[in-house]
Amino acid sequence: MQIKLWIGVAAALLMSPMVASATDIIDGKALYGANCASCHGATGEVSALGKSLKPFPARNHRAIANLIGRDEMRRIISYGVAGTAMTPKKYTLDALEIEAVIDYIKTFEYTPNIDNGK
Repeated sequence: MQIKLWIGVAAALLMSPMVASATDIIDGKALYGANCASCHGATGEVSALGKSLKPFPARNHRAIANLIGRDEMRRIISYGVAGTAMTPKKYTLDALEIEAVIDYIKTFEYTPNIDNGK
């Protein structure tokens, strides 16, 4: 009986790495690059396209990353912002992907430049 138990445990341990794959880890940086960077910039600083958007330019994620809470970010990403170019992402990103994007945005750091007022 003990041998069957150990064989079962060994088989489970050998099989578990095969079940998990690299795609099980959600890459917030890659999702941000694919869905956000064209307007908000790869580093969180607004791109040229983002600056040209009407009626309002895209937000600087570096400047707001630690000022806006997760719930507000989740709402903006999921539902977009009416009257702006920020479209809802809930149709292209699932809830876990949105959380991964938020996690990535929260890694941005910002030091204001007092000399030029930004």
